[in-house]
Amino acid sequence: MGLPSNIIDIKDHRPVSPQKENGYMAIANEILDALCKTHIPARERQCLDLILRKTYGFNKKEDDISLSQFEIGTGIEKRSLRRSLESLMSKNIIGVRKNAHTYNEKKEYKSSTYWFNKKYDTWVLNSDNKRGVRKNAHRVCANKVQEVCAPVPPTKDNIQKTYTNKLKTFVGTYIDFISKKFPTKKPRGRNLEQKSLETIDKLVRLDGFTEDYIIEALRWAHNDNFWKHQVYSLAALREKSKNGLLKFQNLSNAFDTDQPEQAKPKILAFEVDPDDR
Repeated sequence: MGLPSNIIDIKDHRPVSPQKENGYMAIANEILDALCKTHIPARERQCLDLILRKTYGFNKKEDDISLSQFEIGTGIEKRSLRRSLESLMSKNIIGVRKNAHTYNEKKEYKSSTYWFNKKYDTWVLNSDNKRGVRKNAHRVCANKVQEVCAPVPPTKDNIQKTYTNKLKTFVGTYIDFISKKFPTKKPRGRNLEQKSLETIDKLVRLDGFTEDYIIEALRWAHNDNFWKHQVYSLAALREKSKNGLLKFQNLSNAFDTDQPEQAKPKILAFEVDPDDR
């Protein structure tokens, strides 16, 4: 039996010896300096490197790259690729233009045009994305001069969560929307808005989704005959389903399968106005 194509036969193994003469990528040191100071999660960085390879590596500003090319070049499955690319776009590190005229038989885009945003001062980064010395990370103990104290480990009690105005507006209007349209199904309980914010925060921090993706998926759900009856409560989106996945992961799979939409669904009452973003 022959070896799989992705396994290197030891008989054919040659010492790796990359040479500049065989091709190289020219990139300004200033850009590399900015990237060195920016924390980009592993899969997002793999996607970014592939975009750089396909553009700067061929002396181009942009290139048409399909999800299959991303999958082959990075080894990341398509579902995770979509999240990573969506996150890079939300941070304005990359740009994308979906080519509506190139659909395959599954109504998926064959390829989209990607480019790297070299204007690093326009990247949208939070404090966790910016590397640097933390305040008080090396504070001096009062009783032991010059003795460096260990940073206080984060706990659920000392982490101060901050939510974007767009997210807070969305959660408030979504709860109002459900209360008015489905009065018998509206979620109940104390601190409902806070619990909803915390759930979406975990979907972003722990599960790899972006705020924009979550809002778009929920908007799609309310135009789907099945899913509109499954998303009454934002606070329940991380509850486990019978198949072992989170409720929102199942919603995400259904949403991704239905993409791209040929026509944008009707705007619902809970959707955030683009001018407020």
